[in-house]
Amino acid sequence: MKINEIISIADSLKPNEISEEVKLHWINDVEGRIHCEILKLSPESYTMLTGLKQELTVPMPYARIYIGYILAMAAFAKKEYDLYSDLMMRYERDFSEYAKFCLRLR
Repeated sequence: MKINEIISIADSLKPNEISEEVKLHWINDVEGRIHCEILKLSPESYTMLTGLKQELTVPMPYARIYIGYILAMAAFAKKEYDLYSDLMMRYERDFSEYAKFCLRLR
């Protein structure tokens, strides 16, 4: 999936006024974590994503981790802490599922 597709889905689920630039930063948080924790590469070797048309590392159906993280961070920004907590638990579960999937491939 592409960055703009992820942002569009997240925005359709929970409309907000947070800029695409901030959401791109959050997507880079997820991509950096995948880079280091799943792909086992050094943080210094990570190249920030800058364009909305760039492809993301995680394929469907696991790409929901990006959407979940954006929704969680948007809830945190709006001080919706209970929702943030619930969404972060779901994000961590989805991230863990993707990590397990990657381990099975090895």
